Amino acid sequence: MFSALLLLLALLAFAHAQDVLVRVSVSADGTDQTMTLFRGESPLQAAARFVQEAGLGVAVDPTGNATPMTVQLAEVLLQRLNEKQQADALAQAQPIASFPVVRDDGVTATFEHYENQEMALEAQAFCQGNFANLELGACVGQIVNGAQQVMQQRQREAQAQAQAQAQQRKVVLETSININGQMMALSIAEGENSSTASDFFCRSLDLDQQNYAICLSSVVPIVEQRIKEFMEQQQRNAQEKPNEPPLFEIPIQIGEKVMPLSFLLSENPADTTKRFCSDQWGYISTVLKAQGGEEITQGLCVNTLYSTVVGMLDQLLASDEGKALVNDQKLFAIDVELTPEGGEVQPTVLALNVFPNQTAEAAVSEFLRTTGISEQAAPALIEMVNNRLARA
Repeated sequence: MFSALLLLLALLAFAHAQDVLVRVSVSADGTDQTMTLFRGESPLQAAARFVQEAGLGVAVDPTGNATPMTVQLAEVLLQRLNEKQQADALAQAQPIASFPVVRDDGVTATFEHYENQEMALEAQAFCQGNFANLELGACVGQIVNGAQQVMQQRQREAQAQAQAQAQQRKVVLETSININGQMMALSIAEGENSSTASDFFCRSLDLDQQNYAICLSSVVPIVEQRIKEFMEQQQRNAQEKPNEPPLFEIPIQIGEKVMPLSFLLSENPADTTKRFCSDQWGYISTVLKAQGGEEITQGLCVNTLYSTVVGMLDQLLASDEGKALVNDQKLFAIDVELTPEGGEVQPTVLALNVFPNQTAEAAVSEFLRTTGISEQAAPALIEMVNNRLARA
């Protein structure tokens, strides 16, 4: 509903220098006049302005409503505007299938099929414009068949590209989303955000442009929420996860180079030596010399360095610094009492230290190695450690 006063004010304030959207030729009083729709005004406003400027009467009746003539002219403008917008969209659109066809006169014509257009009608117009001498039905059939082959080839190429991308993705999160009542798997890869993950998912569905846009707008918010929930869960897991035992280092000289040997208090020295040889093998293999024709291997490295590693670890742990380190890092200790035969000497109490993430077998093995106690004591000591671990 228009107020006559507001309409006139709008007409007076409207700048005719604005961009022209649509021009329509109108016959009024025996003369042809041009009705113009400018950018920023509605078809009803443009029609009312035309009625006033052309002297065709009033554009608004006394009740404030647009007159039938104004409404009719506005409908003409709206129809022409819709036609122009469709034509502009088609002109800007890229064909989804195209291929060249040589005409009888040797000129190459290109058939183009656009999304949301009827292929048969496009083929009919193409045949009529380029092959008028051929039977129309046969020509249309050949063009449609050619276009379908092009589209199938493009689909195969797109699928191959999607498969290659899928193989390169390092998926960190998988979830399910509801698409038209069907639960579908959606994955989020390393380095992807909600937009890129959603784009990968929607393109895998082989949708046309319109439905792809609908898919993207629907999926992005869901993926954003899934990523947020995943990150929050990761943070909670990190907070709940027990602290990893710290890694310590001692210097080991191989040849002329001093390299850090990292170790865990919970680790068997043999495993420490194996890890050191593996990590430094590139250098050690050039220094370590085979003896008696023995092959130079990492096993030889371990056998050669084991006693050195054990000696340095034992020396460190026997020092005041090492004892403080053990007391600070141990999970608990079990006092093992050794009673000499005959009872003339006071019993000796030794500490069997157990460190975080260490098994009972590993703790007992290290205890027996450093104390020289017989392996026969292992089963009873392992049972003691396991009982204490169960209570820890």
